[in-house]
Amino acid sequence: MLLPDDVASLRAWLDENMYAIPGNTDGVLGPYIQMGAAFVALKLLPTADSGDIRPLRLGFAGDTPSIPLIPTSVAAEPDMRITVDFLGSMRAVPTNYRHVQINEAALSWPDVYPGNLFDVISQAVDEAGGRGFITHSAGLHEGRITLATVSEADLGRLRQIGESEDSGLGKWLAIQTLLLQSFGRNDPDLRRIVNSVLSLPESIDADRFLRCPRCYDDDPAVGDIAVDVAGLVTKIEMEINEIRDELNALIAANPYLTRMESSMSAEEMTVDPVFAFNADAPDVDRVRRATVYI
Repeated sequence: MLLPDDVASLRAWLDENMYAIPGNTDGVLGPYIQMGAAFVALKLLPTADSGDIRPLRLGFAGDTPSIPLIPTSVAAEPDMRITVDFLGSMRAVPTNYRHVQINEAALSWPDVYPGNLFDVISQAVDEAGGRGFITHSAGLHEGRITLATVSEADLGRLRQIGESEDSGLGKWLAIQTLLLQSFGRNDPDLRRIVNSVLSLPESIDADRFLRCPRCYDDDPAVGDIAVDVAGLVTKIEMEINEIRDELNALIAANPYLTRMESSMSAEEMTVDPVFAFNADAPDVDRVRRATVYI
């Protein structure tokens, strides 16, 4: 975390540590430095994707939630999607942005979700002057949100697999079967961890193997597959279970979930949105319904 005195010292540190910073960044960082803001520097390698980011927890002393969109403008894509989730005891609302409604008649209802939903959201926000949020849903989450973890019993089974004489594809299939029971197939944190402990021969494509290990049943190279099971268990305990147990406790302690959405381009990101809780705001059903006449 950085607490710079001026833009020059911040840029000097970023340049020294080989961060790629757009040239038009200085002008948008100045006001934040003047207000005493702290900066957190993260680096993602060009060959990595968002699933490679390890979970990061930040604590704030303030009680006014806001999103620093102005610095985001230097690298924003046109009509960039912005999703905001709030946990609390009541509904959250924007205080300096408009709250907008989408034109549900414009939705391509027969299409599989999301269809043209984000285009319709973008149109609604543009009609509100480029600064607005729609509320996807707001109400008691009633335990629907739970982040997957691995039980102590399953961690023990993983250790037993690691100590067994099985090797290669057979060992991995036993591990994968157990993990799928907890996580399903698309958990990004688990995928990142697996990539760090699974060693594959060069002839085996990692993505294809993880999608379909049985596709390599007849490949003689599967005998060279190696899994650091002890490392896998340690990473699950520290990078998934420990963090998600805290998050699940936070979710349970805050029964009301508000999900808001916006779509903005760089030229529209001139004001940081601020939010508050409003006990008088009504719930918003997370299910949209329509009647189709044929």
